[in-house]
Amino acid sequence: SDRLGVDAHTQRVLLKAVTSADWSNRIVSLDTRECDFHGKQAHFMASVVLSKPQMELFGEVPVKGIRSCTLTSVDLLGKRLGVTEALVIAALLRARNALTKLKLGVNAMCGLDENGNGAYRMEGIAAIADALQHSSQLVHLDLRWNHISERDKTDLRKKQGPQLAELLL
Repeated sequence: SDRLGVDAHTQRVLLKAVTSADWSNRIVSLDTRECDFHGKQAHFMASVVLSKPQMELFGEVPVKGIRSCTLTSVDLLGKRLGVTEALVIAALLRARNALTKLKLGVNAMCGLDENGNGAYRMEGIAAIADALQHSSQLVHLDLRWNHISERDKTDLRKKQGPQLAELLL
């Protein structure tokens, strides 16, 4: 179960539906923020989203705009983004993009909501930390108010490239 009441069975049904060959290639927008995916489910959902070239929007993440290099700044402050969205964003940062400014503060990228409720999961933030080593043009990254542990903050600082002039934690 998760913090918002979507049970494990519903999560499995959603995962199966999204990957159904009958209509999955027609999906251009998908929002799973209420599902609180983590672990294998989050990685699987992220890989499904990233495998769909027609995907325009995942939650509030402008996948198509980032992939097409038409966006240089993305503001996702307070959009209730979770672990799965963090995994998608990390993959987009590792790929060719034009982002110089990315605001991801006030989200649930560690599995904890704005009140600190939920279970701490480092996989989304760890993926973003790893992606920082591959993102050559990102100069501003705001991750404040995501309940990031001190250990993960240290990891983010260690992995930030020289081009990242402002890392807000």
